[in-house]
Amino acid sequence: MAASAIGVRRIAGGNLISAKPFISNDSKYIICAVFRNVFVYSTETGEIVRKLFGHENEVIAICENFRNKFQVVTVDSAGFIFIWNYEDGMAVKRITTNIEDVCFAHCHPSLPSLFFVGCKTNKAQVAVALEVQWELNGNVSVKDLYLKHVSQSGVCFAIDHKGQYLLYVKHEAFTIVERASNRCYWFERTCYGKRLESFVCIAAHPSQAVAATGCKNGRIYLWYYDSVSKPVSTCFHWHTSISDLCFTAEGGFLLSGGIEGVLVRWRPDTARKELRPRLGGPIQWVHSSKDNTLYATCHLENCIQLLNTSFTVKQIIAEFTLPYLSKQRRRILNTVGLHYDPVTGAVLTNGKPGHVQFYQPRTRKMLFNLDIVCQNFISPSDEDLVYTELSLVALSADGRWLATVEQRNDGVTTLEHRLKFWGFNDVKQEFELNTKVVSPHDQSVTQVRFRPIGATTDDAPMVVTCSADGTFKAWRLEGDATKQRWLCAHRAYFRSDMAATDCDMAEDGSLLAVIYGNFIAFWAVPQCVFKTYLAEPCQHAFSQVCFGRTRARHLLVTASSNAVHIWNLLTFTPVAQLLLSITHLAANPWSHEIALVTKRNLLAVLDPCLGQVVVTLPNPPSTSAVMAVMFYPRHEQRHSSSPELGWLNRAKLMVLDQRGSLHAVDEKFEQDEGDDDAAPAWSTMTRRMPENPIMNALLHPVRKRGAGLDADDDERVKSRHDAARKKLLDEMLATPAHCLPAMRTLCDFFLSAMLSTKSAQKDTTLSLSDTREEDDDDAARTALHREEDADDVDLEHPDESAIDVSAMDTTTAPPALDTSFVSKEYLQSLLDLQLVL
Repeated sequence: MAASAIGVRRIAGGNLISAKPFISNDSKYIICAVFRNVFVYSTETGEIVRKLFGHENEVIAICENFRNKFQVVTVDSAGFIFIWNYEDGMAVKRITTNIEDVCFAHCHPSLPSLFFVGCKTNKAQVAVALEVQWELNGNVSVKDLYLKHVSQSGVCFAIDHKGQYLLYVKHEAFTIVERASNRCYWFERTCYGKRLESFVCIAAHPSQAVAATGCKNGRIYLWYYDSVSKPVSTCFHWHTSISDLCFTAEGGFLLSGGIEGVLVRWRPDTARKELRPRLGGPIQWVHSSKDNTLYATCHLENCIQLLNTSFTVKQIIAEFTLPYLSKQRRRILNTVGLHYDPVTGAVLTNGKPGHVQFYQPRTRKMLFNLDIVCQNFISPSDEDLVYTELSLVALSADGRWLATVEQRNDGVTTLEHRLKFWGFNDVKQEFELNTKVVSPHDQSVTQVRFRPIGATTDDAPMVVTCSADGTFKAWRLEGDATKQRWLCAHRAYFRSDMAATDCDMAEDGSLLAVIYGNFIAFWAVPQCVFKTYLAEPCQHAFSQVCFGRTRARHLLVTASSNAVHIWNLLTFTPVAQLLLSITHLAANPWSHEIALVTKRNLLAVLDPCLGQVVVTLPNPPSTSAVMAVMFYPRHEQRHSSSPELGWLNRAKLMVLDQRGSLHAVDEKFEQDEGDDDAAPAWSTMTRRMPENPIMNALLHPVRKRGAGLDADDDERVKSRHDAARKKLLDEMLATPAHCLPAMRTLCDFFLSAMLSTKSAQKDTTLSLSDTREEDDDDAARTALHREEDADDVDLEHPDESAIDVSAMDTTTAPPALDTSFVSKEYLQSLLDLQLVL
């Protein structure tokens, strides 16, 4: 089947802290950028209240619109500037600057129409600074500041409190630039002619000629540049390494954050400090609200923590946890794969160091991180620290038991590895440690699998672990309901000189297959009785093994370095061979298909019964290597119109890439417009409006009642109006008040759309009268005069005498209400709704 009907979209893993967030002036919202999209979160609930779509490139900066406190300005890497009204979730203006490769952007209250942007150059970590003048009418002028050695990081650039000087740091230099004359003042921290510190960030005081610079060694220098040629500096020191600095709105405090995950609040005048430790992973950004009530810390684990002035965590906004440790250690972080939890509907994979994260794809929320290793995390330093990491995770079919394997191998001391069994506590709704086995094998554990539950008469949980020492062990749950523990029930091996690298169990739990080089040995479980073995025809070592499911349960799929074999377990003979180099195999528990990932990062779906690939995706699911795949069940089973898409009826495919992004492989029509990989274009965004009676009345022409509608049609129109009115009222009453636009916005625009001038009504009536018969001309004129006189009559009391309008100024009279297409009851319901809310 052609891959055109299948699409790949990102559903998790977007970097929530790719740009420094912005807190609204009233501290009700925090606005974050996730790739191409801008999300508005509530600081009280941590929920998304607005999604701002329109950018077609990565958003690199979020700034306040100093002309309107209810608007923000965002800049993307392609130089497009968007002005958003975050209260209504609408884009006010898009401005094109024709600037490419933008890496940072800054603005200042004294210069509301200026942006100072940095553009990447061919030199590594060097940017060109530009001054962009923009207006609401779309006029843009760009001026080159001719600044050299500007860093590409936005934290290395700042603007002074009056907007007269530009401040930036690069390597060991701190530079002050006078905007009017473009004169530069350059300073270094030296001792006996030797450079001391390398600057990594800078912040400007909001009301004084003071700048704070952070160094790589953790020192903070305050520069008092009343005399720009000879500034005076003082030094603070607590951090191991500084990541970001931020002054509060009045400048009374200086906030700093670093790799220790500790927020430090300094008093610049006294050098007194206050610490808030154990916030989580390393801090990348720190931010303070305009009203000095909230502090925001952005962590490399892809979360934002909101704290009040007493350092109490008020809210945590967390996305899919990213493997930030791999960036610091400059290697690929080990992954435990993807696993499905039937209890919470979450996906299990690596989280924070030594943790397993539970992420809910349907709601796109990170539920929690389960601490497996239970060890304190030591901040990275110049030395390459070796941490205890998770290597394997397995979850039972009912989600009641979790098995984990952790290990630490520094290459010097003895290998440390532990097998842990976790049981789910129904009362606390969390996993609790049940059994810990230290050194379960002589060498490292290579695979852990749960036996399918309920498949046979023996329903006791069972776990099989394979090891590089050539043995596998079967662990069983023993004891009564009050006290249970896991014990080793069986130990077996096939060839003592070969490592057991992988294993899998049949769907009914009666057969176990273990890989030993180019052999696959079979045991009957739970007694672990050896049955037979298979050999690879070309003497290539097997890498993975997978039993077929449902109507393919009599088949076995194996992968070697250069081929995929399908075996018939009834005759123990190969039935098909595919010349593919496979890195991952994943069986669909709800169907018989098996997902394959090749070394070239191509994704395919194999039908073992047919012995061939039924669908291929020529484009890789991501630009980085695929780390794991799994099938995720649908909330409701659907029936595809195409039989070739039947494998997507009960489950969709999940893909985890090396960058920590989670993708879903599904039909294209099911992709959401708000996904990062499918950002809508500007023209599409401007046409998108909510489907409700208000927007239909504003955007679409309404067919007036008249000739051509019989009684049945009129009744159907009335019933549709009633249903739409009820739906509108239900939606508005069910929406929290702080998420609704102002009632003035809802009602005024809607009522204005129903208003028409007298002249328009007169022209409409005349055009209708021309089409009537000649003998009805007099009656038409009489009806016309009556309608004109009734325009100013109270609609609620039609029987009362008309109001005398002879003395009123008709040029300023309010327009009449045209109720020809909207019932009087519908208008009254809107007025009642306004009174209720």
